[in-house]
Amino acid sequence: MTRTRATRGGRPGFTIIELLIVITIIGVLVTLVTVGVTGAISKANQARNQYEINQLQTSLESFKTKYGGYPPSRIRLRTEEASYDTTSQYEVDSRAFLRRMFPRMIWTAAAQKTWGSDGAHIDGGTLANPSTWYWDLEGDQCLVFFLGGIPIGNLDGTTPGCQGFATNPANPTDALATNRIGPFHEFNSSRLVLQHGANPLTTHNGFFSYLDTYGNSNGTGTARAGLPFAYFSAYNNSNGYNRYSTTDCGTLGVAPYAEGWTTTGGRFLKPNSFQIVSAGRNRVFGTGTVYSGDPLTSPIWTPANAGTLYPANSNGADDQSNFYDSPLGITK
Repeated sequence: MTRTRATRGGRPGFTIIELLIVITIIGVLVTLVTVGVTGAISKANQARNQYEINQLQTSLESFKTKYGGYPPSRIRLRTEEASYDTTSQYEVDSRAFLRRMFPRMIWTAAAQKTWGSDGAHIDGGTLANPSTWYWDLEGDQCLVFFLGGIPIGNLDGTTPGCQGFATNPANPTDALATNRIGPFHEFNSSRLVLQHGANPLTTHNGFFSYLDTYGNSNGTGTARAGLPFAYFSAYNNSNGYNRYSTTDCGTLGVAPYAEGWTTTGGRFLKPNSFQIVSAGRNRVFGTGTVYSGDPLTSPIWTPANAGTLYPANSNGADDQSNFYDSPLGITK
């Protein structure tokens, strides 16, 4: 009888081929587990992000109940009411909206101060003349300002936050007042960032944006890993988006009201209220609608063509919104 020679110690050993097979199997299993865990984490992040969009939507409804309309997604804040340009629709609308919110406000540079910013962080005006100061807030900043109120911690190095508006009808910007209206939304201080403004001497204009749940920040805007929620208002008019022919969230790199068009006569989704959009896991907004002036010939996003406009791995495929309960690249 022929006997197979045993290895030292009387136990057969693994051949090189057997070892390679085992290593390969282990590698495949690790890959499958990693993919599964990564997929589960991604799904959880999407669900959390969508939940927060829904919470912001609820907060905007609370704001409307209090003030009779949704916040604009572009506004100019001035210290002097008399400084508004009556020939500019943008400035006339800005003044009118603030007057509706605060009809008894004493609106002078001496009483109004700075809406929570200061003379070193203004978008426009003469530094020597506070009555000419103004700040232009884009949609992401409007979302935080109107839901959160007067910003705090943006200039003195303390924890960033929002403290609502003072109930003092003459000066709702009074940061020291005890009685306050709001905030309508509790913003996570670690995700409030100062990131854009027109003043070339600074990196911001003193007003916060709010990072979505895929981002993080130390509150200064210098270490942000994500992008803020984009907010577009219909300006309380049916299909009222694109009111000033400007990009309401241009600093974020998102196309104006990007995912809003439908195929029915150029009607926006959420035509009478607002749109909230998150850049998603890849932290890049999709190109969205490229409006050519004719909604019937412009590339448009709809639930039916979502996969065509935003194919897998494109910038907008994982964008999330308040008008679609799935990432915008998923066709339904």
